[in-house]
Amino acid sequence: MKAGRAWLLALGLLALARPGLGQTTGSIEGRVFDAESKPLAGAVVSVRSPSLQGTRTATTGTDGRFLIQGLPPGDYAARAEFSGLPAVEQTGIPVAADSSRLLEFRLLPRFREEVEVAGAPPILDATSSATTTILERQVFKELPTSRTFLDLAYLAPGVLNANATGYPSINGASLAENRYFVDGLDVTDPGTGTLETTLPVDFLQEVDIKTGGFGPEYGGALGGILNVVTRSGSNELHGSAFGFYRSDSLKSDPPANVRNERLLSTSDYEAGGTLGGSILRDRLWYFLGVDPTFSHQDWTTQQALNVTNQNDVFYYLGKLTGQLAPGQQLVFSAFGDPTENVSHSLDAAGIIQDTMKSKQNNLVLSYNGVAGSAIWLEAMAGRLWQNRTTEPASDSPFYLDIAGGQFARAENCGDSDLLTDGVIFAPGCLGGTAREDQFLASRDQARAAGTATWKTGSLDHELKLGGGWRRSKYETTLHFPGPAPGPFLDRDGNVLNPRGVAGQLWLLFPDSANLIDFDLDSQSQSVEGSLFLQDRIRLPANVTLDLGVRADSFESTGDLTATDPTLQMKFGFGDMVAPRLGVAWDPVGNGRSRVFARYDRSYEAVPLVLNSFAFAFDYSYQYFFEYPEDGSLPSATNLGEMIDAGPIGGSVEHVDPALKPQYSDQFAVGVEYQIGPDVSLGLNGIYNTIGNAIDDVSITGRGGFYLTNPGGAIRVNPVTGEVLETPVFFPEPVRDYSALQVTFQKRLRENWQLFASYVYSKLEGNYGGAIHENTQFINPNLTEAFDRPASLANASGPLPNDRTHQAKLYGSYQWGFGLTSGLVAQYRSGTPIDKKGTLLPFPFFGRGQRFITPRGTGGRTPDLFTLDLQLGYTLPIGRNLSLSFFGDLFNVTNSQEAVTVDEVWTYAGAERTEDPKECGGPGTGPGTDCPQGNPNWGGPVTFQDPRTLRVGIRLSW
Repeated sequence: MKAGRAWLLALGLLALARPGLGQTTGSIEGRVFDAESKPLAGAVVSVRSPSLQGTRTATTGTDGRFLIQGLPPGDYAARAEFSGLPAVEQTGIPVAADSSRLLEFRLLPRFREEVEVAGAPPILDATSSATTTILERQVFKELPTSRTFLDLAYLAPGVLNANATGYPSINGASLAENRYFVDGLDVTDPGTGTLETTLPVDFLQEVDIKTGGFGPEYGGALGGILNVVTRSGSNELHGSAFGFYRSDSLKSDPPANVRNERLLSTSDYEAGGTLGGSILRDRLWYFLGVDPTFSHQDWTTQQALNVTNQNDVFYYLGKLTGQLAPGQQLVFSAFGDPTENVSHSLDAAGIIQDTMKSKQNNLVLSYNGVAGSAIWLEAMAGRLWQNRTTEPASDSPFYLDIAGGQFARAENCGDSDLLTDGVIFAPGCLGGTAREDQFLASRDQARAAGTATWKTGSLDHELKLGGGWRRSKYETTLHFPGPAPGPFLDRDGNVLNPRGVAGQLWLLFPDSANLIDFDLDSQSQSVEGSLFLQDRIRLPANVTLDLGVRADSFESTGDLTATDPTLQMKFGFGDMVAPRLGVAWDPVGNGRSRVFARYDRSYEAVPLVLNSFAFAFDYSYQYFFEYPEDGSLPSATNLGEMIDAGPIGGSVEHVDPALKPQYSDQFAVGVEYQIGPDVSLGLNGIYNTIGNAIDDVSITGRGGFYLTNPGGAIRVNPVTGEVLETPVFFPEPVRDYSALQVTFQKRLRENWQLFASYVYSKLEGNYGGAIHENTQFINPNLTEAFDRPASLANASGPLPNDRTHQAKLYGSYQWGFGLTSGLVAQYRSGTPIDKKGTLLPFPFFGRGQRFITPRGTGGRTPDLFTLDLQLGYTLPIGRNLSLSFFGDLFNVTNSQEAVTVDEVWTYAGAERTEDPKECGGPGTGPGTDCPQGNPNWGGPVTFQDPRTLRVGIRLSW
């Protein structure tokens, strides 16, 4: 194909295209030579696999090259044939999603007819400049891991549990900066940027953890990407019925943290099954899976009250795979995990109980196929939607005591000696927090892309071009329960809030009590578009050059945008241009080595929780009361004397007209070499930095928040237009991550597999990312980091997810008589500890937001080590029927080191830190010369999970 025609075709495809998202197929490419090492044109290469319907073929060009795309993940056999020469076949070729395997065939004249079997295939992608960890089913099915794909991410180098939240931090990014794909559908939560939908490992074929080197078809991820491909049917009937039970009965007595919270016991129950097969051989396959799970955790609260947290999930998956014609595939997937969760606030004086019911459902239809000999087309359309309600245990008001627990009374199930700052509690021992009457989130999405191949001279081109469209919606109605008498009148008798009070949250201070009427009714949406172009060029000397670029548009609006058009974020394609450049060199020249370098820019798609607070209808009011004369806690019938009242304000976030989109830049270099049939070693370096951070700031520190790119001097109040007498300076947000990674992999062969990695890294700056290190509230891009200029003093240093050393080892061994064993071992050095105080004038939201000494100078948390083991035994009980027994022992050593610690040095509030030797920490507190100091500073808040045993049984056919 002439270059000019190829470009015209690419432009035509672009006119029809709608986005590039998660890739679900891979490719096999290579060259065929004759006996004299000359390219052999006209040779036919065919591939087959149990994962593939039928076979796929390609004919080599004049340079002997071939390319076969659209291959579902799995192990393949490839056969090269040419008239008059014996065929050559290669087997055991591992194909992964969004990856390529480079093969080389030599067809030699023989005096025999049989097929020659070539040596072991390559196990790495010599044409790629990406850094990725691919976990195939044969890897994770023999490992002692948790039962969902999210936990598999922590096996990859550079991936950590962000602040013990259960969400991954990848290469130093915050927990809300990743993207998650299942069968090509973006399942990232539209509101928080985290993950609400997951699936058990029994439903999975492959999990691809991308930590760098994203192709231009991927957008919105400043951290990493989890690309999950579910299992499909096959020509043969296969299925399973399984059950698991997990308990921590083998642990020793659990420790109590410094807040007197204690995990007493855990137990999980699970029973499910899968079924896959064909409706029409090589034409239409199906796969079904169901997996109900029931999880219980028994705790004691700070007040030594026993509670049980419960989480019941019904996982399901249905999938149809059809071959419309040779090389034309259509796949439909439906999956979700309806959930009911009963949770308790462990720091409560009394019991604060909430019941959350949610439904997460997802549909995706995808197509891939050939269009002529040199065109490959892909298309996808899908929908994610979530529905949730949260029901408090009662409609009683609840209290938040931010004065050191001094207001807890025996009649409220409280013991003031056990309380720490910020304890919430409910009268009568039982209450609830906020009521969520309606929550809806959805994302409609579509994509299309085309790939054209042609030659210009000695160069081979693979031009990929496409684009995307996504519309996300986020609706919530949230308020506190327990209607109070209203409306209230001010001192002049005027009605303060004509709507009345929706509910009660009391903030208890030493001199007054505040009643918060929080009533939020929000509907917001974002619309995103994307265009991308990449030319993959095969240069002489086994060099692959990726020249890519991605452009995004982003428009995000809320309820108030219609009346005030400035209350929105809007960026055009010209504002979000992201180059994606990479080069890979195969110095050995046989697909078994690569030296690579990479540069990528990625822009953030800001989650919609921001809009629900910043651009939404907010009817919240705040009322100030003197305490009732009888000394009791205020209540709906005994409010005390009202001092003042008014709208809370600050909920509407004005937007800087010069706002720029947030992005990250990543640079990577590395080398990987296959030293044996199934063994490879790798070494790479990564540097990741952030730019144009989007966050809200306040000039005065007392309200008037607006969204901007913090950094530099502000001379005019952007909210009021008032010229400031003294300019206010905000430092530039900084988050720098640098790492050196060493990897080893031994793929499954001769009954064993082993994978290992070591990472030496540094994460420094004054900005943790879209989510602040205080993750009590997951409100992306509305962190407390820049709320007040004073909060930035001493804020630079090692960031919370900084772990200097990480080492991971996992693998399995098949003993040959039905027994398998697996292990996962991880070591992580400690995280930095801060000394923090309360930042006025907002003592509730300002707790722990003031750095007393420079960030990270309080020492480090303990190093963490965990060892998990699995034993499994499979007993054949008939033709194609077997019974397997499993035993997984987690945290074999029962290590109970602190994962997080109390970093509040003092409860004393101040507008800024004046004295780095401000009193606080051990030896202080009530009854000392430093009564507002926190004697529990540095004490453990959360621990490693205790030793736990999981047993299981599976009937397979």
